[in-house]
Order: sequence, then C-alpha cells, then structure tokens
Amino acid sequence: MKTTMSVNYYQPNFCILPVGQIDWLNKTSCNLTLAPDTWVHLLKLPSEYSYDEALLLCDLGEDKWVAWIPNYGETVLDVSDFYPT
Repeated sequence: MKTTMSVNYYQPNFCILPVGQIDWLNKTSCNLTLAPDTWVHLLKLPSEYSYDEALLLCDLGEDKWVAWIPNYGETVLDVSDFYPT
C-alpha cells in the first residue's frame, strides 16, 4: 500500500515557500513595501473571467487597497487577498 504525504505549498513567481513562513498581513515582512502602480498576484479571483493580477491604485489604510483588475474593474482588496509579483 502506497501512501503520500500532502504538503500545503503555494508558488509565487519568485520562489516556493511553505504557507505560513511569511506573514503577508505584516507589510514590513521581508522589507515588503506596497505602493500605488504596483502589480500584485491575486490569491482568489473576483470572477472566473478576471485576470489573476491587479494594479494597486491607492492605499485606503487599515490594510485595504483600491485596485484595478483587468476584465473586472476597480475593487477594494485586503492585503490578505494578494502577494507582490
């Protein structure tokens, strides 16, 4: 009988990290600085037709950003909804 071990990984564009190793909610982790006109990768899509990336437009404070998503439009994202590309 063969058994497999399940490991919870996600794969950003720059490396592979075990989930939980970086706290994306803390904007200062790994010298992470979010700024307007920055493209980010979405962790969940707002619709099945939207792109998986968004352009940050302006910081609303309290970890919220106004963003534009191609094929979707403007929306408000929480920092837990994306990671930098």
